[in-house]
Amino acid sequence: MTLSDLIVSYLEQFGVEYVFGVPGSPLGPLYDALARSERRGGTRAILTRHESGGAFMADGYARETGKIAVCCATTGPGATNLLSVPVDILRSPASGLIAFPNLHCLVTKPASVVDFVALEKLCQELYTVLSQNRKVVLLIGHDCAGATQEIITFAELIGAPIVTTQRGKSRINPYHPLARGVFCFAGHKSARKCDSASRFLHDGQGNGGQSTQNSAPKRV
Repeated sequence: MTLSDLIVSYLEQFGVEYVFGVPGSPLGPLYDALARSERRGGTRAILTRHESGGAFMADGYARETGKIAVCCATTGPGATNLLSVPVDILRSPASGLIAFPNLHCLVTKPASVVDFVALEKLCQELYTVLSQNRKVVLLIGHDCAGATQEIITFAELIGAPIVTTQRGKSRINPYHPLARGVFCFAGHKSARKCDSASRFLHDGQGNGGQSTQNSAPKRV
């Protein structure tokens, strides 16, 4: 057994189905091991046209499936072509490098750990917002993955329309009666009509101007 075979065997043990990326000379033995793994029904290689494309594919795969995703690149420019994706991952606790929600909080990103002690206070604040504002709109971002059904149920309960950010548009079925489309830049006319809301309840995205269409901070 070679070192590459050992690495691939560990990937198989962790349930890794795919390794995305572009091969290079230093990665030759690894891709040989992946080919052997694929023949026995194990981890397989997915070749991409560019390293950043492979990294984004791995990131998207991890976000949508909740499984561990792997991306590899050769040395030099191959490695530097990956830089955009780790930056995106570090800003998003739903993604690959830090997506281990079942582990102890000490080994996760603090932003991804729910403070259950503060949950009651949060619910009280939410009740206050709903009782004082007649026209409430839910603004949904990409990072609400896994909570889509709960969001829809909540929207139906209070009768609130749902708008999304550009990255969050795949989280809500556009044909749902309460869906109004993309709210921010280059969004839908039906969503922009919701700009008159007295309060936006924002989940799954930062409060930047591009996401909130520069709505007054006190409304978000």
